[in-house]
Amino acid sequence: MLDEERIQNALHAAVLGGTYHEVVVDANTGLWDVVTTATVSPGEVYVFPLRSGFSLDAAQTRKHLAVDRETWTWQAIACFAVFVSVEAFEQAMSVPIRLSRGVNQRQVTLMLREAVYEHPVDQEPNTGSRVVFTFEARLSPV
Repeated sequence: MLDEERIQNALHAAVLGGTYHEVVVDANTGLWDVVTTATVSPGEVYVFPLRSGFSLDAAQTRKHLAVDRETWTWQAIACFAVFVSVEAFEQAMSVPIRLSRGVNQRQVTLMLREAVYEHPVDQEPNTGSRVVFTFEARLSPV
């Protein structure tokens, strides 16, 4: 399995299986109530690579210069039917995801780098949250 497929599968599983809580907004005060007694799952999850960072291959010689992928930036988009808090997921991601090295595979460390939130406005409670997570994948040499 290619590293790209391993990373996509791992991030998709992590975001889809993450812990998210519904947020109920009081119509009179605008104050939030995060419902921690139940979890909400995203209805849709999209995961794709954004960019790569390369460096000179450590095994290079004077005759054969080569570059090797060192970092890979990925984006995961989670779409919800309700207004959600993603704090529990973000706290869980404080421990990076590690994909073990396999035959002709690299060890990969996946770290959450950023989350951008799009929440429904109080007047539009029928729309849900959309969260764009950015992950950095650090790859070991082959």
